[in-house]
Amino acid sequence: MLQRVSFGVFTAVALVFIPGAIATVLADPGPRFAVAVCALVCVAALEIAWIRVGSVPHRTPAISVPVLAVPSLVPVLPDQAIIGVVMLGILVVLLVESRRISVSVHSAGLAGVGSMVYLLIAWMLGVVGVTALPTVAAASVGYVLFVLALEVVRVRLINAPVDRGGRPLISPLRLGGLLVVVAALTMCSAYWAETDLPTPGTGRTSIEIAVGTLTGSFVVALIAIMLRTGWDMPRRLNGLVIGSSILSAAHRVDSPDDVGEALCEAAAGAVGVQPIVVQTEPAEAGAIGVPVSFTPGEPRFLVARRDPMDGAFSGVDRRALLALVATAELSVQARQNVAGLTARANTDPLTGLPNYGAFQEALDTINSTRSDAEIGAPPRRRRAGRWRRIRHHPHPPVHPGRSHGHRADRPHGIRCTARGRRRHHQPES
Repeated sequence: MLQRVSFGVFTAVALVFIPGAIATVLADPGPRFAVAVCALVCVAALEIAWIRVGSVPHRTPAISVPVLAVPSLVPVLPDQAIIGVVMLGILVVLLVESRRISVSVHSAGLAGVGSMVYLLIAWMLGVVGVTALPTVAAASVGYVLFVLALEVVRVRLINAPVDRGGRPLISPLRLGGLLVVVAALTMCSAYWAETDLPTPGTGRTSIEIAVGTLTGSFVVALIAIMLRTGWDMPRRLNGLVIGSSILSAAHRVDSPDDVGEALCEAAAGAVGVQPIVVQTEPAEAGAIGVPVSFTPGEPRFLVARRDPMDGAFSGVDRRALLALVATAELSVQARQNVAGLTARANTDPLTGLPNYGAFQEALDTINSTRSDAEIGAPPRRRRAGRWRRIRHHPHPPVHPGRSHGHRADRPHGIRCTARGRRRHHQPES
């Protein structure tokens, strides 16, 4: 219900401001067209360079800061055109990245409403006589806090089951650093827009200054993207190594379901996800799924999901899942091969009954489970006079008076021989 309401509101905002911005730019295309194009590119880069304000990747809110482009546009475009340009840039880039109209409209509408809050705060502070630079800093801080508040409310209302390991939803250190950086950058953009760019040369027009300032914001976005990528790749590689270790040890498990749990644990570390499951249905829109088969004839899918506002899955994420699934299938296949070889080694191929190898294995198992007291216990003492020890002979002794007899190394032969000797040596009366 909440998603439908927000989608409707943000769609209405987009339908109001985006056509108005296009009409404003086309009304005077000469000086405004270049600024609008540069603004679209800059806003798109700033949207991709989203920043996380929590300490747990993909389990805490992340926001973008296209507000950095707003101070550069104030001298050359009206307020409603600025809001429309910001919304159009975000809408286009997210349609290309996520290919989901709901996510694109939500993000564009959220940035458009945030830009309205920015311009409202700047107007109110300008009315009371606050200077330009503190006004811009306060307005940018207001933008970040407003957008973050809406994201926290959305996360709370959808009540997604997320395990953050006891960490808070918002990191105060990250949030404080983000507010300081955004305020400083917007103040620099506003200062350069009023004076001139900090580069050699003089006599620039407002259009040239706006284009140069937007180029600087674009460079900042590229730096943020490269830093995030440089931090994300070692984390992903570490997750793949740990995941492979988990799956390599999974040959000791008892069922494919246990292997599936180990696979989900490994994939959660390698690919930033919220929930990840092994299911029989393929992945829905917004999720990625990889086919996996632990038992012949029973295909399944490893499906990973993220929060819709947390960035779309990439081709690297899919390849990581494919590598982990291949490792899991090899682990299960190796376990099945070992079990088959063990069964063949301990079973007679003709009768299907246990052979000497199975007997020896069972005997080793019994001996390994016996206690030291049982192993070291003396044999039961035989009754006195019941048995007779017979001295070893080179040939088996026979019963007197017979041509054939029992071997002395057998109990029956011992008894017969002993009785025969007693009768043979009995004194005559």
